[in-house]
Amino acid sequence: MSCKFPPPATPDERIANEFKHLIPNSAIFALGILLVELCLNNQFEEIRQASGSAASASLLDSYLTALRMLDEVYRQAGDSYGLAAERCLKFSFSGRDLYNNFSFSQFRQQFHDTVVAPVQTTYLMFPDSGTPIEE
Repeated sequence: MSCKFPPPATPDERIANEFKHLIPNSAIFALGILLVELCLNNQFEEIRQASGSAASASLLDSYLTALRMLDEVYRQAGDSYGLAAERCLKFSFSGRDLYNNFSFSQFRQQFHDTVVAPVQTTYLMFPDSGTPIEE
């Protein structure tokens, strides 16, 4: 019997693979990062550096930095926006993991109700948010 073995992983790839379970959906995690950036009015790289993180950004480092920033997000934007950002970062949605993807209508509805609607409500509280953008 013969078998092809994959090439050995680099140390960075091994670390990324070890913590991949923390981020089961990279698009939703990226949305969580974006919500943190929008709330704190700063790029995530700058937030990460200001929090004293190492120069190289590992997956785990980014994840932990984002979680550390959640208290400030809650303080500045309120509970509903903070919880929406937290749900995205931690991928904390009810139901079995198998069904927590956008191919299921129940998950799409839950995502709308627990992430999209709270963020939209927060946005609409800002002055001029209902005014159409002129080109």
